[in-house]
Formats: sequence, structure tokens, C-alpha cells
Amino acid sequence: HCHVKQKQTNEKKSTKMAETANMASFTCLACRVGFASSEAQRLHYKTDWHRYNLKRKIAGMVPVSAANFQERVTVQQEKEKEAQRLQNEKDARKSGKKIQAEIAPLPSAAAASSTASAAPTSENATGGEIQSQEGAASKQQPVEVEPLKIEACIFCTHVAKTFEDNLLHMTNAHSFFVPDIEYIDNLEGLIQFLQAKVWEDCLCLLCNGRGRGFATGEAVRKHMQDKGHCMIDYSEDGRDEISEFYDFSTSYPDWEDVESGEEDAEIKPEDFAGAHISEASCELVLASGARVGHRALARYYKQRFRVEDTRDSVRTAQIINSRRAIGGPSMLAPEVRRERRERDRHVIRSQYMRQNIAMKQNLLQFYFRQQVDV
Repeated sequence: HCHVKQKQTNEKKSTKMAETANMASFTCLACRVGFASSEAQRLHYKTDWHRYNLKRKIAGMVPVSAANFQERVTVQQEKEKEAQRLQNEKDARKSGKKIQAEIAPLPSAAAASSTASAAPTSENATGGEIQSQEGAASKQQPVEVEPLKIEACIFCTHVAKTFEDNLLHMTNAHSFFVPDIEYIDNLEGLIQFLQAKVWEDCLCLLCNGRGRGFATGEAVRKHMQDKGHCMIDYSEDGRDEISEFYDFSTSYPDWEDVESGEEDAEIKPEDFAGAHISEASCELVLASGARVGHRALARYYKQRFRVEDTRDSVRTAQIINSRRAIGGPSMLAPEVRRERRERDRHVIRSQYMRQNIAMKQNLLQFYFRQQVDV
């Protein structure tokens, strides 16, 4: 009987040792755990617990258990939720203040609310229903936004007394100017257009939609002040956008003739009598000798060649420079020429001396010497 019991005990010990050996063959040194199979070990290597313990091992810290790691994850998630909740409340308060500042209350809505509060309570059911329907309808009406004032600055919150004072403020405080102001036809309309572009469309006047977008007019104003963009985009696209506020007819060459009435109101067919198209230049040659070019050659018509200056002083300077370039005698006084030669000789002598010193300091070796000891 004792022999059988001893045999069973030995079998249990051998089984336990085999299981321990099997577990010891699949382990994780970072987490200090063992696994029954290689598949379980590979799955463990992909877990966040293993990555966390690896970072602790690199930092020289002891690993944490799976239960402790799960507790830390739960605490971190609760902290993130609380921070997100506080941020949402902060954003909601900011948006509420902004809406109250930008949207003006309607006088009719305030009067309706005061009338409803002063109404007697002894109304019948039908009257109460009608009043509640009217109140719901008034709540569903869109809120009107107060229009922008012409005296308000485009780039800050300053509001001037008059439109001229507003222009003076924008010029002095923000270096704002209106290009080609002598040809402006509707200055107030231009300023109102720029105000709407900044506050309603949320666009920078200089970037003109080419940069990043902005969510509010306040962000656009801050961008223009920080970047120095308090100016109108007067490129080709920008000029087309504000061309309706300008009138450049006074800059045309024939404007005086139009004002005096010398020019006909309409072009008659008789004006083109004798006109023909030149085969060499593809231009329309009128009977008066004037030439009308084709739009395809506009790039050549825009060329402006410099007119040759025929003044005596300019021609004399050109002749002297040309003679000096080919080595001819100059028109300078002998003393000036002697001083210049001496100065050039001194410069050459200094350069030569510096070169000799540099060569001596280099310690050039004219024989072979082994640089590395063997």
C-alpha cells in the first residue's frame, strides 16, 4: 500500500515539473509572466500592457501586473473625459457670449414678451392656445443682425463719429489707403463692401481667399493686424473685384474731346472708309493713318523702349566712356591719373605681400615624410 502511494506522489511531482518546464519555455521578461504556448506569447506581445512594461523597463522601473495596468487605464480615461467635458463647457460659454454680442435683440420681440407678461390670467382656453402659437411663431422667426456702420473701422473695434474720421483713423492706426483714389466713384460703397468681406465672408483683404480660412471676423482682423495685411488686394483679380467702385474714364486720352462734344456719340460706317488690314503687321490701318492692333499682339504693344537722350552732356559722357573702354586717352587731369596709378600700384603690392606671407605660413614640404607611425 505504501509503495502505491509513493508511486502516485512521484507521478504528480513529475507532471507538475513538466508543466513548469513547459511554462518556462514561453515567457515575457518585461512583464515577468509565462505562457503555455507560443501563440499566447505572440498575442501578449501585441497588447498595450506589454508595451507599457517595455517603456518602464527602458526607464529602469519595475513592471506592473495586468490588474494594476487596467486600473491605471481606467483612471486615465476618466481624467480625459473630465478634461473634455470642461473644454466643451468653456467653448459653449464662449460661443454663447459671441452670439449675444453679435446678434441684437428685436424690439418687436421685447414688446411681445412684455405684453404677454402683463396679460390677464383669466383667459379662455382658445385665447391661450392662440397666444402660445404666436409665441412659438415668434421664436421660429430668424433673428436679424444689426447692419455694419459706415463709421466702424474694418480692422478694429473703433467707431468714429463721421465717415471721414473713420478713414483718418484707418490711415493713421492701420496704414490703410485706397489705391487710385483720384478715380474712385463710390468711396462709401467700397468701404461697405470691404466691411462685409471681412465680417460676413471672413476673408482677408490682401490674401483674398488664397490662404487659410477663418471661422470668425475677429480671427480675420487679428490676422490682418499681425501680418500687416491692412490693405486692398490690387492685383489683377483684386482690381476686377472692386472695379465697380471706380471710374477711369477721365484717364483716357480722348476724354477731353468727349466732354467738349467734338466726338460723335456713335461710330458711323463712313469713319472706316479707306481702311484696310496691313498684311505685314496684321493691323487695321484707318484712313487717317491711325493703326489698330490685334489683341494677340498686346504683349508687344505694351513694350516701352527707352528714348535715346541727345543732350550734349550725356553724349560727351558716353564718348569718354567708350574711349576709356577701348584703351584710349582719358579726359582726366595728369594729377588725377598719377594718383590713381599710385593707388592701384599700392593695392597690387599689398596683395602680393599677403600672398607671400600665406605661402610661408603654409610650411610646404618639399620632401617626403611619413605621416603615420607604423
